[in-house]
Amino acid sequence: MTALEWIAHRRLLEDTFRMRKIPDRSTCGDDESCTRADGGPAPIDLAVRHRSTLPPWSCVYMLPAMDAVFDYRIPVLHPLAVHLPVTLLLVSALAALIWMFRGSAFWRRCLLFLMLLSVPAALLAYLTGDVMKERSEGVPIIDELVALHERMALFTLIAASVVAILFGGYTISVERQGSDRRDPILARVAISLLIFLAAALVAWTAHIGATMTWGVVQ
Repeated sequence: MTALEWIAHRRLLEDTFRMRKIPDRSTCGDDESCTRADGGPAPIDLAVRHRSTLPPWSCVYMLPAMDAVFDYRIPVLHPLAVHLPVTLLLVSALAALIWMFRGSAFWRRCLLFLMLLSVPAALLAYLTGDVMKERSEGVPIIDELVALHERMALFTLIAASVVAILFGGYTISVERQGSDRRDPILARVAISLLIFLAAALVAWTAHIGATMTWGVVQ
């Protein structure tokens, strides 16, 4: 990076931060000649014009766009909450696969921790779905699939809760014995299969939800 490039980078950064405080968006159109109320170029226009002088790793182009994010709000929690059980249960399935083959206490405890997190995550996603359902009434694809989506979400919550209870009881029993031996293969297979079932349910539930949001008729 040359000295001139560094100077241009610093000036653009300083100008962008300064101008972010006083933009007048009412004067901005769709073209790149958008100006501020004081007649100067808007930050996004400045960033576009100086793009070739900045290093590839610079994130300064994104600074003006960051402000736009805070101009909006998400009126429902469900689209954010649903990511938690999907992630936790799929990671749990991966951890269960490792534990099933290794059978160590470390992986058993990690798996139990993930499952204990999955239950409240699934509950949060399930409870926040009612508000989303009310706000989406009248959309044909949602009216057609929302009952199935809600039913599968309930099955996922039940499956995750049952697995967490059974696995928790098993772990308490093993920990009280104080044995460092590998967990019995039968217990590992049985519990892992239940976790795989919960992961499959949450994946199918998520697919239905994604279909209601992005689905098109084939």
